Amino acid sequence: MAFETHANALRYKAAGFTDAQVEALIEADREIVSARRVSQLVTKADVQAELAKLKFDLLIWVTGAVIVIQGFSTTTLYFAALRGPGRPGSVSDTQWAEARGFFEAGETSVAKVARKIGVSRQALYRKRDAEGTGFGGRCGRH
Repeated sequence: MAFETHANALRYKAAGFTDAQVEALIEADREIVSARRVSQLVTKADVQAELAKLKFDLLIWVTGAVIVIQGFSTTTLYFAALRGPGRPGSVSDTQWAEARGFFEAGETSVAKVARKIGVSRQALYRKRDAEGTGFGGRCGRH
């Protein structure tokens, strides 16, 4: 990197600096451009080279992320297809039979029966509505 001391001195004098100020500025300029400082300067080519590396790294990362996301999506769709349509009922046939037994034995509280078989009261009502039957005995909304 070339440093034109004389040209800079003329510019400083033309701007109205005194000889002492010009000498101080030239000395400061020499320190900035000295060999130990020039090695720390970054050129446009340095920046472009680093930017190219970063772009490549980002491209690799994004490509990997897309592959992972696509894999998860494919796996999720595969298992969803195996599972079949809809979500499974929350009251099994065994639990439903047990609940009907409680109601036929005279239990009148849906909440108590639900607690005994380990499901929610709403789950029992949904199962009853899906089956199209009552609870038996004197219990229920129908």
